[in-house]
Amino acid sequence: MKKLDDGQYDSIVLAMAGMERLGISRTDVFPLSPQEMIPAPGQGALAVQCCEDNLEIRTILNQINHIETQECVRAERLFLHLIGGGCNVSAGCYVWKREGVFHGHAFLFEKSFREVILKDECSASLGRRLASEI
Repeated sequence: MKKLDDGQYDSIVLAMAGMERLGISRTDVFPLSPQEMIPAPGQGALAVQCCEDNLEIRTILNQINHIETQECVRAERLFLHLIGGGCNVSAGCYVWKREGVFHGHAFLFEKSFREVILKDECSASLGRRLASEI
């Protein structure tokens, strides 16, 4: 932030969560929506694992699971899997549900930037279509 204030940079992109955690509050901050800056698939979603045979813990986890988020992340991860992506692939995917319909933005940046925007009734179908279009 000092380099920005000193004029060494015109702008910087930082995680809002990190700024909040550090107690940084500024008037020159402009949050970017996931549609403006498509995140990595599954970015920001929390996951909890447990042993498959631990029914007590699975019951508790099922009570706190957010099915809509689970379906959106499933579509994003399917997209990444189908394009053969991983940590070293410059790709992003963001899926959300509005009024019963899944919407998704995805991009792949290799030699040239390519972005697709689609919607579908089914999250898995949307993930496949996003990968196919890319």
